[in-house]
Amino acid sequence: MMAKSKDRTSYLTAKELARLSGFSVATIWRLKRDEKIPFVQPGGKHGKVVFPEDALERANPSTNPIAPVLNDKSDEPLPGRRPDWMSSDGEEAH
Repeated sequence: MMAKSKDRTSYLTAKELARLSGFSVATIWRLKRDEKIPFVQPGGKHGKVVFPEDALERANPSTNPIAPVLNDKSDEPLPGRRPDWMSSDGEEAH
């Protein structure tokens, strides 16, 4: 169920936004908690929370949860011992 405000912006519940975006409901709530996506609480502090239909697109680019992640891998090996499951001899560790 979509709610409409005076400015004709469509609003969605966390469940609806999750379904449309492919994120889990928990992720939507986490993004709201971390103030990474816009939301409205028309009933006040303990009222229902709704999200603009374009909440994920309107998110700040520096905190956008769907912004591409740069591949920062280097060719240098990580420090420490190589785990047994990564051994190159092909034998299982017992």
